[in-house]
Amino acid sequence: MPQLEVATIVMKDAVNVLIAKAADGPDKDKWVIPSDFIHEFERTIDACSRSMKEKTGLSVVPKQVLFLSEIVEPPTDRRAVFCFAECASSGDPTPDASYSECLFVDPRDLGKYQKEGMSDLTADAFFKFSKILQAQASAMPRGGNV
Repeated sequence: MPQLEVATIVMKDAVNVLIAKAADGPDKDKWVIPSDFIHEFERTIDACSRSMKEKTGLSVVPKQVLFLSEIVEPPTDRRAVFCFAECASSGDPTPDASYSECLFVDPRDLGKYQKEGMSDLTADAFFKFSKILQAQASAMPRGGNV
């Protein structure tokens, strides 16, 4: 049975995204999107808000579920992760013990963090998120005409 997690893509100033360096677990020393396990009988949206407050000190109100990703690496790592979007955050993150660092970065600099070491799930999530943003941008009317 997979462990269920929530991960939240948090944006600050509608540009920078939040990443954290894992201090333990299967992604130790890799850059990740902050996440946490869903407690028994906890709604995913509630888990998202709770985990962000506990893990980074940021208060967020999740906007939408973006996608579901799954990690299957026998024999020990099987996780299903609900990725949420939250596009309005203020303040600076304060990592709990599960992260050695939390910081907002320009998405154009994510390649640098990927070279340092980024979890496969995080790299895949940011790729999927970029495709969602591209689709939303192309669906917007050009020049303000409706």
